[in-house]
Amino acid sequence: RDIPFIYGAFNQLYKVEPGIWDTWMDAMRQVPHTHLWMIRIHTRDPEYNLKGRAASLGVDESRIHVVQGYNEKQHLYVKAAADVFLDTPSYNAHSTGCDVLWSGTPLLTVPGEKMGSRAAAAR
Repeated sequence: RDIPFIYGAFNQLYKVEPGIWDTWMDAMRQVPHTHLWMIRIHTRDPEYNLKGRAASLGVDESRIHVVQGYNEKQHLYVKAAADVFLDTPSYNAHSTGCDVLWSGTPLLTVPGEKMGSRAAAAR
């Protein structure tokens, strides 16, 4: 039996730019039984665009899970359920990155040139 591998991307959806999304979808296309878990904080609009782009890149939309935000008592449990956290390079996880590491989930980031794109690497 194949056990799913869960990528977590818990930054706000507007931080997910086309280049990094395409990279994530390439990884998912190459590795069966992977799923991406994201959090919807506000509107559903980015969710539809991201799922549509996933399908156009050959990743079944059913492998992309976007759930409504969670309360303060649940957030560390949610983050701990992911196998690895995928950070967004243009504007890294700040407090979310601290929470992810506190939960025990490894964080994968790509530091950039500006402060906002180096924050997660400083953890």
